[in-house]
Amino acid sequence: MKKIRKRTAFGFTLVELLVVISVIALLLAILMPALGKARELANRIVCGQHLKTLTQASTTYASTYSGFYVPCGYWGLVEDSSSGNIKEDSVTWLNNRAFLAYVAKKDLTQVGAGELTTGLNLPKEFLCPNDQITKDTENKGTGNVSTSYGYNMTDWNVPGAWDEAFEPDSRWRGHVGHSTETIKSPADKLHFTETIDWWCNWDMADYRDRWDVYRQEHDVDWWVNKSPFRSGGAVMYRHAEGANVGFYDGHLEYLKKEKIFIVDDYNKSPKWAGMWTATGLVN
Repeated sequence: MKKIRKRTAFGFTLVELLVVISVIALLLAILMPALGKARELANRIVCGQHLKTLTQASTTYASTYSGFYVPCGYWGLVEDSSSGNIKEDSVTWLNNRAFLAYVAKKDLTQVGAGELTTGLNLPKEFLCPNDQITKDTENKGTGNVSTSYGYNMTDWNVPGAWDEAFEPDSRWRGHVGHSTETIKSPADKLHFTETIDWWCNWDMADYRDRWDVYRQEHDVDWWVNKSPFRSGGAVMYRHAEGANVGFYDGHLEYLKKEKIFIVDDYNKSPKWAGMWTATGLVN
């Protein structure tokens, strides 16, 4: 007597349905890694465009301001974000109105302080899509900093340089930043890269005791807790163990962490910081 195979409500036998489900599961297993890589590539491109905008804005700034790239910081007159009054205060690249005008590509002279970035913040749309720390508004960057990108301060963060760049009362003396005179090969020198703070330097790019250990963990009260890790200033290799790098000539490159911090160069005497300094040499 011929057996009658039971069919489901969809007209399939149970075996046929299981085969279809298995095929779909197999296809998903094959496609998911590819989709993840495509999403990561898209995030990296978006992040890279942000950095490219910053570096190109700095080259435009230099063409306007006597060959000086946007300073990492200086002491000057700024508009108070709450009262609108002019006061003497520190100005970093993150609250430099002239530079932000080049970034936004529009005249900001008539825009109120409340409509601009305030303090040490970039607009949310200017954050790296992979930046898990800064996108958390309860834990934005380091202290009150809200940015995915940091300015390379290596030349002002070596023994003796800090005292020369700053007054005893911590006020910046003039202009802490490079000019077209000090950067002889702008296509070879790092200007901005991926961080969660407004600054970074060569030492903080060492992935061995920072990124490899802590990833995107963050201790916002590092100076209180005296924990072994302070993420402020550290380079964040958020894109497949690499980061986008913006150079002084305005171009962008994606580099793996081993190319951004070269261990062999760190072990030389004198140390060779390469693209991180105007001279390449660090004591």
